[in-house]
Amino acid sequence: MNNDVHAPAQCARAIRGFPRGVELFQEGERLAEVFQIVGGTVKLVCTGEDGQESISKLGFVNDWLGIAPVIAEQPAQVSAITCEASRIRIIGADTFRDMLKSDLDFSTKINTVLSQDLCRQSEWLRRLTTSRSGERLRRVLRDLVSALGCNDRSGAIRVKLPIQNRELAHLVAITPEHLSRLLRELDDDGVVRRDKGWMIVPDLERLCPDSRRHKRESSPIDRGLTNINNYVDINQRQSDTGWVSIRS
Repeated sequence: MNNDVHAPAQCARAIRGFPRGVELFQEGERLAEVFQIVGGTVKLVCTGEDGQESISKLGFVNDWLGIAPVIAEQPAQVSAITCEASRIRIIGADTFRDMLKSDLDFSTKINTVLSQDLCRQSEWLRRLTTSRSGERLRRVLRDLVSALGCNDRSGAIRVKLPIQNRELAHLVAITPEHLSRLLRELDDDGVVRRDKGWMIVPDLERLCPDSRRHKRESSPIDRGLTNINNYVDINQRQSDTGWVSIRS
């Protein structure tokens, strides 16, 4: 840890543990805090005009949640719900804004986070209109495998999907029935295998040919996030009380 970087005393809040299914914040809510995922996965959910909920994005370790509406002082456009047992860093909105004003390095890195996220959203919107559903599914699976996968003895990558197939279909913008067909095709072609809730990818390059380039491009922001973590991590420890429920 860089000893020259000191977090303000107001940031010395424990990292909290949450079980699966806890709503961290709600669509339309004005946020009093920002969140960073230290461990686990969080889904961002929006509600359509028909009242049906669908996933717009998944958040993984190091991702920040709620910073855009806090900076803009606007209501949250999505709800954030834990997909699995997760550890979340929570910083008060006023403290976070003060940190942005007082520390140029921290502010620059947060700006990079927001810019990278905007670029990813723009790229995904482009793919929704120009890419076939099979390609979109491959890219979503690539992101899941890259974020959550682990290598088994054979060298294949195994990942336990944190969301249901219905939610995965919403994320790819297809029907659950079409998702089943696409997954069956990938299985038949040997690109992925499914085993008791696990998805196994023997060769990431076969799943998505530009996986290596994708990994290299993401590394600079990962380094930036590590520095941000150092900034806000001083004196922060996981709560001794175990799971904390902030909204039932």
